[in-house]
Amino acid sequence: MQTPRLIALDMDGTLLTPQGQVPERFWQLYDDATAQSITITPASGRQLATLQRMFPTCETFIAENGAVVFHNGEVISTTPLDDDAAREEALRWNWRTSTEAVVEVYEQAIARRG
Repeated sequence: MQTPRLIALDMDGTLLTPQGQVPERFWQLYDDATAQSITITPASGRQLATLQRMFPTCETFIAENGAVVFHNGEVISTTPLDDDAAREEALRWNWRTSTEAVVEVYEQAIARRG
């Protein structure tokens, strides 16, 4: 059987404990895999910065539901929402809360504070 070159790991409901933590036994498996030149890649809907905090030794991440791919210190791929789709979705948000919502459109941002 051929050794895989990459293992992408789903997080919520799969890798993480019910408390949202990385299980301790994962780190030995991570070390074993990387010693065999296998890239371990967290893949999640979470933001890149969150994944980087959770997996400080990983070099590759698939973040934000696949919209951001990061490898060896740089973002190598992004898939932004279409401008019109972003605006349409922003109009559907419920602005009656005390939270903020921001939809970035390239260098501009559309923001509204509740």
